[in-house]
Amino acid sequence: MDDFINKVEDEQKRKDCYVLMEMMKKASKEEPVLWSSSIIGFGIKRYKSPSTGREVDWLQIGFSPRKANLSLYINVGIKEHEAALKN
Repeated sequence: MDDFINKVEDEQKRKDCYVLMEMMKKASKEEPVLWSSSIIGFGIKRYKSPSTGREVDWLQIGFSPRKANLSLYINVGIKEHEAALKN
């Protein structure tokens, strides 16, 4: 994971990646895995498309250091926290 994060050019974004990685590792109790060469993910969730029925494995939580910003991926507890997410 260090090789991937150390390629992030922006120093602050690189530091933020390490903070996010530790936070997500602690929250998920999972080790980080590199998904699709640009996303650091934690845990696996089986996702079923409601429109096609196709099933794929995807990360539970994760992040990606994109050029402009850090993108966060959250695939757990959305229904549980629906009210809080509306604010």
